[in-house]
Amino acid sequence: MPKKMVVIFGALNILWMVFAASQAFKIEISPESKIVAQIGASISLTCSTTGCESPSFSWRTQIDSPLNGKVKNEETMSTLIMDPVSFGNEHSYLCTATCGTSKAEKGIQVHVYCWR
Repeated sequence: MPKKMVVIFGALNILWMVFAASQAFKIEISPESKIVAQIGASISLTCSTTGCESPSFSWRTQIDSPLNGKVKNEETMSTLIMDPVSFGNEHSYLCTATCGTSKAEKGIQVHVYCWR
């Protein structure tokens, strides 16, 4: 009988480990690494998280320039909208998500061009 108890405990322990691993706090950004936009167009950068019910978000440029856009936060997602795009939007942007004491960041590069 004790052998069965050890097997059951082992199975529950593995199940708990799999569940805990699937709930890790992660951040994703879309588009993934860079976006190219024409002056006057509209672009959206979206940052989303998994593994946290109510994260807090912040956006900034790598050199702390003004964002020149509007931020919209909804549950596990934050979107930075730039409309219309100008040369002032050409930066590396960083989305930071915080969940309790955990913090995650992802970056994206925005390149701007104009047709003449």
